[in-house]
Amino acid sequence: MASSEPLDSSARTGATEDGVLIAAIVEFLRNVGLQAEPGVVDGKTFMPGITVRRGVLVFDPARLDYPGDLLHEAGHLAVKPPAEREEASADMGTDAAEEMMAIAWSYAAALELGIAPEVVFHQGGYRGGSDSLLENFAEGRYLAVPMLEWIGMSYGDKRARELGVEPYPRMTRWLRARPAVAPSDRRPSKAARSGDPEPVESAGDFESFRRLVLADPELQARLRSFTEWPAFVGAVVDAAAEHGIALTAGDVLAARDVSRRARLSEWV
Repeated sequence: MASSEPLDSSARTGATEDGVLIAAIVEFLRNVGLQAEPGVVDGKTFMPGITVRRGVLVFDPARLDYPGDLLHEAGHLAVKPPAEREEASADMGTDAAEEMMAIAWSYAAALELGIAPEVVFHQGGYRGGSDSLLENFAEGRYLAVPMLEWIGMSYGDKRARELGVEPYPRMTRWLRARPAVAPSDRRPSKAARSGDPEPVESAGDFESFRRLVLADPELQARLRSFTEWPAFVGAVVDAAAEHGIALTAGDVLAARDVSRRARLSEWV
């Protein structure tokens, strides 16, 4: 499916190149099981020219500023549980954990398609954080991999070796097929067995990780390199997992809310 050369090296292209990109992306999305259709998109939407109508990604070619935005919005649909995906409507992007997984999904999709990551992570989006995301991905500092692992869509190096599959950024599946898969070192909760679990405010685990960070200047520097909040949360979850501490994005967000500190550096 992937081509040997990137389809484009910049986010903005001419009309013909945009058409080629859109066609390639739409074909990919349909092949992995998502519905994507051209249509009229009126009014203001979070991603210009894109909306979702009962699980269908609708895009207006006349108003679509960046073809790569299709992959990001598709990522939101892809990581939703099947029942939620079928009913999804309007704009995506209100849930922090889902946003991070959508970012990770869209990066993997760009590589699969042979599209330069800059097409997805363009200068017109991500609140000025696209360069930081691109740098971190290029250096292998991936975000949200434990969350993708949790829902059975991709795996980090260690778990991938155990399963005999290729690690992220290769995906083992492109659509979320079940509500949740609990981390191997945590007994599934009643909520996890019945559906998506609520974020666990594991204060003890977070405090253990906080002490670990305070004792490790190198880890402090690594975390401080993330200037965007979603990337930072993903980095915390990933770093905790590397040290055998099972945190979720909800845990990190809960700790932030409890601490009431606005600057990331005040508690790492």
